[in-house]
Amino acid sequence: MHKVESFALSCNSKISKPFIEFNFFPVLSKKFICISQSSKEDSRNYDFFDDVLYHINPYLKENNIDIVEIGESNNTSAFYSKNFKNLKRNQCNYILSKSLLYIGNLNYYSNVASILNKPIVSPCNIDHLDLAKPYWSKSDKCTIFMSDENVKPSFSAKENPKTINDV
Repeated sequence: MHKVESFALSCNSKISKPFIEFNFFPVLSKKFICISQSSKEDSRNYDFFDDVLYHINPYLKENNIDIVEIGESNNTSAFYSKNFKNLKRNQCNYILSKSLLYIGNLNYYSNVASILNKPIVSPCNIDHLDLAKPYWSKSDKCTIFMSDENVKPSFSAKENPKTINDV
């Protein structure tokens, strides 16, 4: 059972598609993907987004696709990305609505991308996949990478070493 279904069951309510607020924010790029390193818990924070971007950047450059980073994060900005980390959530929602893809941690923005029917690529480690994946995503538009599906999740906010980095 997904977390949203569990919450709805405990509140005796029905699940409906949420309404997302948008505030315009100009992005000069015509084609771009969004990345978010935002995470409230250290064990959910993937440390190798720079490596991922390094490997996909040649394809993105070839197709004139930029990288836009959204979401508050204490991490340094990702390689090759345009920094939009200090925007309000409604502005980030607008930017995400115009993007081609969301890459990042499972967080608020992965769920917004799910509601907007955007393709999602995320690492996951400390939750069961059925609990954590963005609820409104179609299975063909949401790719979640796990280090080992046979390992039981820790549900821990701090891990040493972090299993999410095994992805």
